[in-house]
Amino acid sequence: GSNRAFRRALHAWARALWTDKTKGAPGFPTFDEFERTGEEAMPTIAEANWDRWEAGLRAEGKEQGMRQGIQQGRVEEGARVVKRLAALKFGRETAERLSSLVDRLTARKALDQVGDWIIECDSGDELLSRVSALQATGATANERLGQVSPAVALNSNRVAPTPP
Repeated sequence: GSNRAFRRALHAWARALWTDKTKGAPGFPTFDEFERTGEEAMPTIAEANWDRWEAGLRAEGKEQGMRQGIQQGRVEEGARVVKRLAALKFGRETAERLSSLVDRLTARKALDQVGDWIIECDSGDELLSRVSALQATGATANERLGQVSPAVALNSNRVAPTPP
């Protein structure tokens, strides 16, 4: 009954995990080879390779952390530039009011759009109105300006699209 279904699901999960984590790695048996070694040999194989597996996972985690750090740095730099441009065009007061709105943005595309609006808008109030309107719709600025899943992005409408 349910115990058999659980075992099948567990086996499928273990196969997928093993295949994903060992693909292309020299010295790793396929899941079927690993399974054929028998239960007695499984702990030996796992113990013999544990350090290598752990090192691979740590390297993968470091790489992911570096990518996230780079992305965050780009967003922070984009926010700094947008605030500076707003101050140059519309003055310090507009830039200060824009700052709290821009600090909530986490998508580079959203900051790019605000940068476009700085050029397009004739007044600081118009710029602030556009950025504020995004948040008033109930959607975050990031969702409205492109930081969405691919499925949602296909169906979303952009506010004030950038001309080609």
